[in-house]
Amino acid sequence: SISLTEGKPPRLEVSLDSPRADLEDIYAVMGLGRPSRPEDISHNRGALLNSLDHSLRRIIGSLEGRLTLRVRELRLRGAPLGQAQAKLTLNGNRLLLDRLSIELPEGRIELYDEIVKQGPNLASEVNLSVRNLSYALLAKQADLGSKVAGKISLRIALSSVAPHMNQLLANADGIIQVGIWPKDLKEKAYSLWAANLVFGLLRSLTQHYDSTVNCAIGDFVVKKGVLTQRKLII
Repeated sequence: SISLTEGKPPRLEVSLDSPRADLEDIYAVMGLGRPSRPEDISHNRGALLNSLDHSLRRIIGSLEGRLTLRVRELRLRGAPLGQAQAKLTLNGNRLLLDRLSIELPEGRIELYDEIVKQGPNLASEVNLSVRNLSYALLAKQADLGSKVAGKISLRIALSSVAPHMNQLLANADGIIQVGIWPKDLKEKAYSLWAANLVFGLLRSLTQHYDSTVNCAIGDFVVKKGVLTQRKLII
């Protein structure tokens, strides 16, 4: 359902309810294609941020409204992941994602983000929570083998002010905390968000020693885009 109310500024209300959606299709609809090489993914991520930056500056102050989204079955390359819902609100000079949540059979992902226009700059406050996520499906979809399995929990809380969206991370302050419970680390290397640093370290340990890593917990602080380890427990 869609409604548009005249005013200064006008208000747009959009509600979408879908029985199913595939992440790859969403990626393609946004004009980013289906990249396979790491350099393509990096280039498309930059293009997406530039596009969002341009669009955000055009609509902030000229439009208000709310977008609600519900997907009863979220899929990745045809494989079911779980349910998803999101609420996006634009009010004055403030864009609020409160929040995007994905419920999986094994795990939960929640994302909160607030972007405020402050003169020529954009201020952002983002919080990402991943709870007991089984990453076997993600590893399988990335062609990393069926033996790559385990669980991951992740917490990211960052705030930043920058002239453009693609500069927010380089100016960010906050924390990144990750916990990993692996089942097999002797498969080929792979990357999952901020956890790739911990995965790389654990994999190097298991290559040289006949031992089992039960879990690893990393606690990092971010200051002006620089990540510093506070504590790493294996």
